[in-house]
Amino acid sequence: MITNPLVLRSILDTQVHGLVLKDAPLAELVTVVYRIQRGFHYIGKSAMEVLSQADPGSLAGAGRAGAERLSRREMEVLRLYLTGRSVSEIAIQLCRSVKTISRQKNCAMQKLGVTNDRELFEFAALNGLLLSG
Repeated sequence: MITNPLVLRSILDTQVHGLVLKDAPLAELVTVVYRIQRGFHYIGKSAMEVLSQADPGSLAGAGRAGAERLSRREMEVLRLYLTGRSVSEIAIQLCRSVKTISRQKNCAMQKLGVTNDRELFEFAALNGLLLSG
């Protein structure tokens, strides 16, 4: 389940009509379908709770703006990582230590507001991070 407010904000920025999380009760799913069919927008209660927990300033950096805060080396490491290379493979390719590559990856993830690899891949897919590298 996506619980990163930056990822949810990115989804909303694609102009979707409704957003509910996997933990939404069945009654809420019925409501969202009903409202969207009638031309309304709907954000589920649990999605709203996640979005409300976000620091408004952190949401300003979502999408490409978040990627623009990355250093050249952080972007290079993420680009290679997102194409399927392991941290060890990246270290060998770039002639750096595994620890350095791991630190650069973690710093980049922190700047993007993602906490794990799944969120990183979601963020990259939603924001075209692979295309901008």
